[in-house]
Amino acid sequence: MAAALGTQRDAVMEYIEEKQMELKEPKHIVDSKKKKKETTSMKNYNLAWLNRVKDAEIHPAFLPCDHDGPCSDQNCSCVKNAFFCTKHCVWGAKSRNFFRGCTCKGGKCQTKSCACFAAKRECDPDLCRTCGACTDTPATPATTQRCANDNIGMRRHCHLLLAKSSIEDAGWG
Repeated sequence: MAAALGTQRDAVMEYIEEKQMELKEPKHIVDSKKKKKETTSMKNYNLAWLNRVKDAEIHPAFLPCDHDGPCSDQNCSCVKNAFFCTKHCVWGAKSRNFFRGCTCKGGKCQTKSCACFAAKRECDPDLCRTCGACTDTPATPATTQRCANDNIGMRRHCHLLLAKSSIEDAGWG
């Protein structure tokens, strides 16, 4: 907790004792000694889950999943609603359904070879380390960055289609 707050452990423990707070045991302890090789290829995802995401036409509103135990068809709202788990979900990068971003080089982020573009997502600078997403100043034309799949996040001009919704009583939303 101290590392997340950017302070010393002793200061956090002193504050907890001063406020008479009760610490709970962590639910999800991961052995930090075991390091898995990070993979970003789409072929490493559960194929049934990947097809469900690809085939979904209208997604419900996204709410990060919050459940005990690893993500599965039975307990994960992201899997049930055809979403990838994100960094905001309780299991985050430890989930089998976590979207890992792309590993594109040289501005290839507008082709199907880019995992983000193929999944109809913008490149996330926290996940896509090699493509150069969000390296220029927001709301200005891209000058030095290579990634071309971050226009909405960088507040650049983006072509959007506005039309009456096919969902009954949804209006123009």
